[in-house]
Amino acid sequence: MKKISKILAIFLLVSCSSSQEVIETKSFDNTQVIIQEDDNLLVTQEEIIQEAEPKEVQEVYLVTKDFFNNETERELIREEVITEGQPQIKKVGTKEIKRITILIIDKELEVIYQEDPTLEFEEEQVIEVGVLGRKRVTTEEVYIKGVLQSSTEVKTDELTKAEPRIISTNTLEPETPPAPPAPPGPPGPIVDVDDYDNTDLSWWYIPDSPKARISNEVANLISEFNVIWQVPTSENIVYLTFDEGYEYGNNTSSILDTLAQKNVLSTFFVTGSYVDNNPALVARMINEGHQVANHTINHYRAAPTIAESRQKYIDDVKDLEPKVPQLVKLHRPPEGGYSQQSLAILDELGYTTVFWSFAYRDWLTDNQPDPNEAFNTIINNLHPGSILLLHAVSDTNTEILGDVIDEIRNQGYQINQLQP
Repeated sequence: MKKISKILAIFLLVSCSSSQEVIETKSFDNTQVIIQEDDNLLVTQEEIIQEAEPKEVQEVYLVTKDFFNNETERELIREEVITEGQPQIKKVGTKEIKRITILIIDKELEVIYQEDPTLEFEEEQVIEVGVLGRKRVTTEEVYIKGVLQSSTEVKTDELTKAEPRIISTNTLEPETPPAPPAPPGPPGPIVDVDDYDNTDLSWWYIPDSPKARISNEVANLISEFNVIWQVPTSENIVYLTFDEGYEYGNNTSSILDTLAQKNVLSTFFVTGSYVDNNPALVARMINEGHQVANHTINHYRAAPTIAESRQKYIDDVKDLEPKVPQLVKLHRPPEGGYSQQSLAILDELGYTTVFWSFAYRDWLTDNQPDPNEAFNTIINNLHPGSILLLHAVSDTNTEILGDVIDEIRNQGYQINQLQP
């Protein structure tokens, strides 16, 4: 009897179950972002033009529950999209505005001639030496996706007002004709570069006080050629020069920035490969008033190249000229190597050979000198007329250049450009 009662109870529980529809709404976030480029916004700007909205879906289930209201079965019978949702849409800028400041120096002086009858016929006398005008020009450049769109001059600061060179002269011919020229004398000796020795020599100097010096033997050897290694002067003037065989770590841009900031003009001795690989930097040197000078096409050492072929050496010097029309007639021998014959050839080509009265071990990019030691080495070797050689591949030189310039001036020195 008890068993029958238990079966009956189970039957009643099962038979008392019920079913009903249940509606549920589900939301799905939309993580998609659509980017639109806008040429009117800066690269640092963005603008949201549509916010993201979630997708909503309504689901209808048939839910069955037992006598105790426990869910025993759930069946999805239909679903309906209530809201499709939408992604976020935002605009990002593609415009970049840069301000560029360059130093512009007049290429040549204005010359004014004044007639002065008290002078001898065709005699000239400089009354005012003149001054080259210098100004700093700031331009604003607009780039869209990295491409230059416009360049506008926004500011010009006149640093030095141009002043003409004034020369007095007498162009009135004398009443009596000048005496006839004396008959020519016997022809002088013809210089032949073959007469000069081609022994391979290396430039060296002796640090000393109050000035660096060279031996009498070297002084006698170079005396008949157009060579400078320090400028003969008692004034506190030094000359800053850089050798450029190749570009390293974007150092030259930083060096040019420092020179512009400190208002200093220098001389850059460049090779052919440097010009080919860095035309924008060479153009910047020229535009900012620096001298670009000859360091040969291939950086060949003089004497061994002449021994192989004199024409090869001449071409190594001359072929740089069409690459840089503004090249000044100053030449720095690669590796400081020279011979009497190479100096004679450079004289024939119209160049002044420029050695140095200060240099230090700064050209090894993987073994750079300590900045403090380098600073002290340079400053402790200053003297009137010194030609300083620095290599632009040096991270140390790039780092300390501004402080070096400041201390050179603190020591009472001016920094001038070499004269071709």
